[in-house]
Amino acid sequence: THEDHKLSVILSIDHSGSMSTEALSKLLYIIEKHSKKIAQLFVLIHDDDIVKEVKLEHSDDIASDLNFDALKSRIAVGGTSHYKVLKRIEELITLKKVDPEKTLYISCSDNYSDIPKSWKACPKVSKLFSVVWLSPVDNPVNIPGTSDISMS
Repeated sequence: THEDHKLSVILSIDHSGSMSTEALSKLLYIIEKHSKKIAQLFVLIHDDDIVKEVKLEHSDDIASDLNFDALKSRIAVGGTSHYKVLKRIEELITLKKVDPEKTLYISCSDNYSDIPKSWKACPKVSKLFSVVWLSPVDNPVNIPGTSDISMS
């Protein structure tokens, strides 16, 4: 029996002015290192709004998708909010674009944001298989049922 062990991932990347280029480089390294385990990657680049959304798919290596280079450039520098990001994730679940039982959400942000308030306003996000908050600084978000991981 063939079992598909590839991941579906929603990745939000905070491009606000307080996010360092070094942190964004670390994130790119992590994604490239695990790119052969990812079949589908929804990328939501944001500051206080979603400024770019890219869907990447590849059966062998997600880094081979022609749009992978979208992760390499900084395109926003405003403040930070996660509200529209979490609302968009709820929409992807509602539209059945992602299967919540098989989808990992990774947020890369310094977490100087409205995360707890936005999380409460978007309850479907908590139904995802797993949620990870990557941060280049020690700024835990303290959301029950999620993992907080420092990139430092």
